Amino acid sequence: MSFAGSQPSPVVDHVPALVTGAISDTNAVNLTFANVTDKITIVNATASGTTSLQIAMSEASLAGANSITLGTGQSITIEARMKAISLKKVTGTSITYAVIATLNRVEAGQFPALTTANGFEKV
Repeated sequence: MSFAGSQPSPVVDHVPALVTGAISDTNAVNLTFANVTDKITIVNATASGTTSLQIAMSEASLAGANSITLGTGQSITIEARMKAISLKKVTGTSITYAVIATLNRVEAGQFPALTTANGFEKV
């Protein structure tokens, strides 16, 4: 047996995820990840024009004050654990977006719903 063959297999702690798309109407786009994120970058990748991309942790948060708006070409990186994100076009005819996430080993189903009032039961 060789030295390399006797070594344990490496444990992969993080897996990258990339989602791209376009939004041309005012309906929310809800992205759900298989695993929980450690870090997530959202990019309003629209090349030109005046556009606004609204982002939040849930579709319900898009209607309230718990959201962030990115202009054309802007991006934000958030170091947070989340299992879903919602995107919505606010201004512009069409928005191109990119979401780059670092997923950890926690499956989304094992992570509590932090945006609901459950009495902080699992937090």
